Amino acid sequence: MNREGNMKVLISFGTRPEIIKLAPVILTLKREFDVITVHTGQHDILAEEMINFFKFKIDYRLKDILSITENKKSLHPVKGEIVEVIRKEKPDVVIVQGDTRTTFISAFAAFMEKIVLIHLEAGLRTYNKFAPFPEEIYRSLISRMADIHLAPTEKAKQNLIKENIREDRIFVVGNSIVDALILATSKIKEKDVFKELSQYTNNIKEIKEKEIVLITSHRRENIGKPLLNICKSVKKLAEKYNRTVFIWSLHKNPEVRKIVLNEMKKKRKNIILTGPLSYPTTIYLIKNSSVILTDSGGIQEESVSLGKKVIILREVTERPEVVDTGFGYIAGSSVEKITNIFSTIYRKNMKKGLKKNNPFGDGKTSVKILKLLKKRRIKELIYNYPEKWDINLTGS
Repeated sequence: MNREGNMKVLISFGTRPEIIKLAPVILTLKREFDVITVHTGQHDILAEEMINFFKFKIDYRLKDILSITENKKSLHPVKGEIVEVIRKEKPDVVIVQGDTRTTFISAFAAFMEKIVLIHLEAGLRTYNKFAPFPEEIYRSLISRMADIHLAPTEKAKQNLIKENIREDRIFVVGNSIVDALILATSKIKEKDVFKELSQYTNNIKEIKEKEIVLITSHRRENIGKPLLNICKSVKKLAEKYNRTVFIWSLHKNPEVRKIVLNEMKKKRKNIILTGPLSYPTTIYLIKNSSVILTDSGGIQEESVSLGKKVIILREVTERPEVVDTGFGYIAGSSVEKITNIFSTIYRKNMKKGLKKNNPFGDGKTSVKILKLLKKRRIKELIYNYPEKWDINLTGS
């Protein structure tokens, strides 16, 4: 371990949402620590766009992260590039974010190599192991392995405490998605947004002048009949609100695309189907939408942070704060619920800009993490691990 010199922090990620939430953390920690970045390649083009947008360096690009294979020649049940990187770099700390396959495998590798594991966005729960699938189980298992749990909200902290996670190991730091939003809004250029959207419509003037509704849906549990119902809802709303532009950013998942494109063969002109949109364009559309329809966790957080009402296309959310603030409404895939909620809230939240008293924090999550890693008790854990893995972290 690096008991002399800068602390070495390895941060692993593989998907666009992870990169969005980890970019501010990486940029902040680099000010004082030796940060090693590992991109697993779980997302390809979408991930590269985010890396270029936030402008940080990738130290390792992996190929075989997405497998856990029994190694019969060793007691170690994991093999692959992430283990090789950890063994080569010998970091003091591994930081993972969220609940993706990359997050789980990276966390498991760190645990098996007996490296201090920090889980960012810890404590999110639906208590339904199939919703979202498989993320609910991933994050629950990561909580059993992590040494430090960075919860975004007090509710997330309480979830962990109910699961017998020690309170001295849980720190409420907010959600770094707010940090990312602040960084992003200063970089967004309207001309670039409209240039990207012009690939999908010849009438950019309508997007500029009319009210907008942004739609996204990609969850596994929505594939099939639920997604068909969501399509029907959007078509119904587009007919009723014919002077509103409905922009559906389609996920790359071929099953999702097949269902939506087939159902939308006959659609009104005020429905625009796009490919996966860039992060700046997505943020621009959230900021300028009247209502958002989504099953994305990150977009729920971004919508509330920007003071926008969001119809949640899921039966349950691990972000109850979105509903508690009065900005989120759970509709599932019910045509009746989606259309009724939309009619109730439409045009009632035209305010733009970052929301005050945001349940997901003040945009200083990354700085809080930096300060946390410099605390005496935290450093004592890190530099005496695993021998003192169970020391109490209460105190400065």
